[in-house]
Amino acid sequence: MGSSFSRLVLFLYFLHGLNQALGFVTVPYLARTLGPEVYGQVAFAQGLVSYLLVLVNYSFELSASRKVATIDNPEQVTENIGRVVVAQGFLAALGFGLLLGLYPVPSVQRTWHLLLPFYGLVIAQAFSLNWLFWGRGLVLLPLLLEMGQRLLTIVALFLWVRGPEGGFVYALIASTTALVTSGASWLIAVRFYMGGSPNFIRRLLPRWASVSLTLREGWWLFLAQLGSTLTMGGNAFLLGLYTTPIQVAQYAAAEKLVITVSALLNPLFRAFYPRFLRKEQPSPLALGRKALIAFFLLGVILSLGLFLMASPLVRIVFGPGYEEASSLVRILAFWIALTALSTVWGGLFLVPLGLDRFQTLFVLLGGMFHLTLVFLLAPSLAGIGIAFSLLASASLTAFGQALFLWQKTGIPPFMGIIRGGKTKE
Repeated sequence: MGSSFSRLVLFLYFLHGLNQALGFVTVPYLARTLGPEVYGQVAFAQGLVSYLLVLVNYSFELSASRKVATIDNPEQVTENIGRVVVAQGFLAALGFGLLLGLYPVPSVQRTWHLLLPFYGLVIAQAFSLNWLFWGRGLVLLPLLLEMGQRLLTIVALFLWVRGPEGGFVYALIASTTALVTSGASWLIAVRFYMGGSPNFIRRLLPRWASVSLTLREGWWLFLAQLGSTLTMGGNAFLLGLYTTPIQVAQYAAAEKLVITVSALLNPLFRAFYPRFLRKEQPSPLALGRKALIAFFLLGVILSLGLFLMASPLVRIVFGPGYEEASSLVRILAFWIALTALSTVWGGLFLVPLGLDRFQTLFVLLGGMFHLTLVFLLAPSLAGIGIAFSLLASASLTAFGQALFLWQKTGIPPFMGIIRGGKTKE
């Protein structure tokens, strides 16, 4: 792949590894300090907030970064920032209205003291400019900002969260550190992308027509990310509608472990994605073969490793009271391998090729299929029902993407690897 690309991937994994290590300090500390009952309430609240985060993010990490990648004029960059931020501010207000509308739900009322402070995460997302840095090719900067946020969170947790009563304090800490990180992204953007002049403020106030256009441009990718969240991210909230906080805690612990391990796919995606966006790419299929091999091998290794190490990992990370999470981890582990394949076929091919709508339809189809299975299985099987539902929906999405890519573009699902790479490019 070239020495510069290899160095970039290695450094991305170095930073990502540090971030995951910091996250592993936070998770076991919260699980042990808060206890299963309160940790389940926190997981339920975070599950609901994750849906609102998807609404506010609105796929701008893909759609807005793709657009800003082709702009060099500081004034045009500033205008695009203004459109995205105003759009996200509008969506944040809409999200708060939805949160108020859910207040009559009994489980929402029980966690209202956590949901309000956690909403600071949504506000922070509305003003984050990580999408700008990614679009400009600064893939390391968002990781550095995330690392700073996690360090602040850990220090604050050790200082102020000391027992089961600390759930509310943790929600405040998480929101505050996220807001600080978003503020830091603005300081960097003003200095390097807006000319460092106060005149940028005037250009940050776009007309509503341009904001509406920005929302329409990201609509299909937003639906795709919504479909992804329907499958993984808000399940603790859905499970909490049917079961007790302790059962939610068991599932949330397993899902957190699986998501943390699956996040090891992200640096590889961040390294490959800008290269698939380049129109002058001489051989997209050759690059696709390399990406498929890398993602497949990494996905299988992570899945098998997590399956074999489920019990000791749960015991070490979460401690007593979370033993039932081990069986859930073993089921969910294979979701990682399926996600790795879907990332190549969907994220690295369908999206860069401009087939956003079809990518969205497959992800939404998988999300709705998962949601249907959850309502059928969760009342009787609890977390195990959700775990099997995730595997079924991930399989449907991944292989649907592969078959469509083959039929629509002629690109075979395995990129000619089985035939020794002789596929016509």
